[in-house]
Amino acid sequence: MTGVHFMGIGGVGMAGVAFLLKADGREVSGCDLYATPRTKWLEKNGIPVSAGHSAAHIENSVGELVITPAVPPGSPELAAARAAGLPVRRRGEVLASLVNAADGVAVCGTHGKTTTATFTARLLRNLGADPSWCIGGETGTIPVAGTGKGPLVVEADESDGTLALYRPRTLVLNAVDFDHLEHFKSKEDYFDCYRTAIRQTSGAVVVCADHPKALALAREARPPKLVTFGFSPDAQVNAADWPDLPVLGRHNVLNALAAIAVALERGFGREQITAALPDALSALPDRRFEKRLPQQVQDRPEGVCGDVLLDSVDAPMRLSIRRAGEVARRRLRRTPAHALRDLQDHRKHAAKRVPRHFHDILAVHNERTGYGIFQP
Repeated sequence: MTGVHFMGIGGVGMAGVAFLLKADGREVSGCDLYATPRTKWLEKNGIPVSAGHSAAHIENSVGELVITPAVPPGSPELAAARAAGLPVRRRGEVLASLVNAADGVAVCGTHGKTTTATFTARLLRNLGADPSWCIGGETGTIPVAGTGKGPLVVEADESDGTLALYRPRTLVLNAVDFDHLEHFKSKEDYFDCYRTAIRQTSGAVVVCADHPKALALAREARPPKLVTFGFSPDAQVNAADWPDLPVLGRHNVLNALAAIAVALERGFGREQITAALPDALSALPDRRFEKRLPQQVQDRPEGVCGDVLLDSVDAPMRLSIRRAGEVARRRLRRTPAHALRDLQDHRKHAAKRVPRHFHDILAVHNERTGYGIFQP
């Protein structure tokens, strides 16, 4: 029994891992509650997707079940797999095993993983490195995963502790802020997860020099090579040396600098990278400054007008969200009478951790523009 079944295969993280396993020659199947463009993409790539959940999905050809932390303990497939003595693995475990068997580039950190991994994969592809990738977001015509003959670029999630299983050649560390209280017992438990991943990196650790905790963890772990990026005067890959990057916001400049640092570390020259950057940075992953409502809704009489943008936030940070709003207003090139802000997080825990921050942010936003929505 060599088949692998994915519960919730349509999820943005699960779909990419399933695709890579299928490309690696494994027999892969999955199930999800609803059909989506992502499940249809999987089916086009030879992965059958069943609607709903049932113990019948764990049949004779299935030898392993892959789940996420979102799977309830009493799920029928999970109960059937355990009753049959089948191995049950988290998606992070599976992705880590793929990275560890490849020339891996793992992008981690509390914020910016998806965008940085996207910029890195696109930049390496434009440079001719022919990467494979597995990223928790689509970008235009680029799906959540793809295969090539070069390095494997992944978004390495720390939320369930599986980041500690990664042994990449290159590790990118953007920022480290205490998060995921539903899993980690303490701040040190959370930081230890990063320390382990840094120590297990065989090559360079690329770390943001502007984030004191990330930089301190990287230095403490003493990787074989440490490469810094950022606005800090001490950063090796410095924003001052890469002016006019075509991205929105200071945070995305940092994300782009991280991708540049990886490319430099991989042996590409400045001229090559400069030529490849405009296309590599030309699109953000979905949910970042994304239009969310049809024009007829935007043009309602009460004053919602212009572009409607989604600020995707991985953690409820007041300053970051306010800065994102300023970027959004500059992008509109005008000041609308009202704007609609839509705050979204994949998981409820981040919102529950500091609900007062969201209240304060939306209160300020409502006072200025009239509308605010939070999506848990």
